[in-house]
This record gives sequence, C-alpha cells and structure tokens, in this order.
Amino acid sequence: MVSRLCFDATLDRITNQSGLVKERTAEELQKIKLGKTHDVIDTLEDVLLEVDGNVPVIIEMKGTGDATDARDLASAVAADLEHYGGEAAVMSFDHDLLKAFAHTKSKAPLGLTAEGKTKADFDKHHLARGFGIKFVSYAVDHLPNEFVDEIRHKFELPVITWTVRTPDQVKRSRESADQMTFEGFLP
Repeated sequence: MVSRLCFDATLDRITNQSGLVKERTAEELQKIKLGKTHDVIDTLEDVLLEVDGNVPVIIEMKGTGDATDARDLASAVAADLEHYGGEAAVMSFDHDLLKAFAHTKSKAPLGLTAEGKTKADFDKHHLARGFGIKFVSYAVDHLPNEFVDEIRHKFELPVITWTVRTPDQVKRSRESADQMTFEGFLP
C-alpha cells in the first residue's frame, strides 16, 4: 500500500526514527513526530484539505530509485490532486518519478528539481524536457549556469531557486531565476 505522503524516501532526516517511508502505513507515519516538535507527518490528502486552495502548493516527490515505487507514488499523488480545487504543481529530482507522473495525465504542472554545474549534469537535466516539464527548480548555489539560461531564454520555462537563505543567494536568484524558495527571512 502506498502511504500517499509528500515526504522524503526515508524517515531519517527530519524525524527521530529511521527506515523507508514506503515500509510504513499511513496510520503508522501519522504517529511519528517531526523533529523535536509535537507535529506529526500528515498525508498529502490532509495537507491539501488544510490548505484548501488558499495558496498554491508545490509538491516535491522523492523516490527510492525503484521504477515500481515511482509509478505507485506518482499515481497516488495524482489521485490526491485529481479533485483538489486549488493550484498545485509537482516536481522531482528523480527522472523515474517525472516520467511516471507524466503518464498519470494529471493536470498539475510538472517540474524538474535539479543541481549541478557540469556538462554531464546539464545533459541529464535536458532529458527531463521529454517528460513535459513546465518549470525547473534549481540549486541557487549552482547559479548562474548555461542550463538555466537556456531553459529560461530558449525554452521560456520559469526557474525557481532553492533554498535561498543569504543576501548573496537572493541576488543570484534575482539575476538568474524567476522565483525563489527561501528560508529564515522574508524577501
């Protein structure tokens, strides 16, 4: 059973537990506390109900590297979004997840989450265009670069940066992208 969570593939990074998310049921996951807070892991469905279309939502799917898992997760996310009345987009680093989500025929825009500074990185990123991506979310510390310039100017796709925390990163984001994901300040 797919847990339908918008979360990392493992529990280790932001909970006091470890292991794969896919090895737990939604009911088990909803009892696990996030960090040192009293908050617990919510299902994507619960998050969408809480947001209720009041603000746009960007969902980052994180994969395990398994194609079957990718199909299951992409299908579950698409199902949760099917009747959602608000604006939502989906993105991922994982090409299997991008491909699987594109095959769901969801109306949610699909984006590539990416990083890197080399030609090999850029060549890999260009493959994601074949999945019908509508935007790119790029690591701010890897800007500027020719891939992002080409995505913005030749293919006219918007670029978001992640994660912006310093004045230098704000400057770089404003020069090389259209929007930023920020943390710890109000721009």
